[in-house]
Amino acid sequence: MEELRAKDLWEYDQVVRVEWLDIFGTISVALILLLAAFLYQNKKLSKDPSYKFYLKGLIAKMFGSITFCSIYIFYYNKQGDTIAYFESSMAMANLFLQDAGKYFEVMFSEPTVEIRSLFSDKTGYPYSYLFYDEKTFAVIKLTSVLTIITGRSYFLSSLLLAYLSYFGIWKLFLTFRKYAPAIESKLAWAILYFPSPLF
Repeated sequence: MEELRAKDLWEYDQVVRVEWLDIFGTISVALILLLAAFLYQNKKLSKDPSYKFYLKGLIAKMFGSITFCSIYIFYYNKQGDTIAYFESSMAMANLFLQDAGKYFEVMFSEPTVEIRSLFSDKTGYPYSYLFYDEKTFAVIKLTSVLTIITGRSYFLSSLLLAYLSYFGIWKLFLTFRKYAPAIESKLAWAILYFPSPLF
């Protein structure tokens, strides 16, 4: 079966587009999420003073996500793995819009040549090197849900992924804080604000 795999890595003919609606939608959703986080922080702050870091950490995470996306869009000219992952999830989203049955068949199947044949020139194809690796294709499957919800917006999908991933980072901070409350501020810098967790 190896010889049936496409050898061309650059087979997706649609590119990530950044339009005014994407920017407006991303800013609007960011403000809504930050308002909700502010209200949540104020509710929790009376019971746990460590929540003073909650909103700042979320702002750092969201800012890091948008900065990361901007670098790949404007500096690297829409190239690199992050763009390839998103374009592959766009192919999944296009497949969902064209035929939801085929989309769900792909979602619950192993990556094979037969499954890849469900895509077409109209939907675009996931990159071969991402599609045929089960782990990378699992990431594409998961992110395709956000890609559908956000109307195939790169920035908005990335912002929502940053928001969702922040819950894990926040729980990590709370866990370490429980064992070392004396260095709470240093933990906040190391876990919530340091560039590695931001991206």
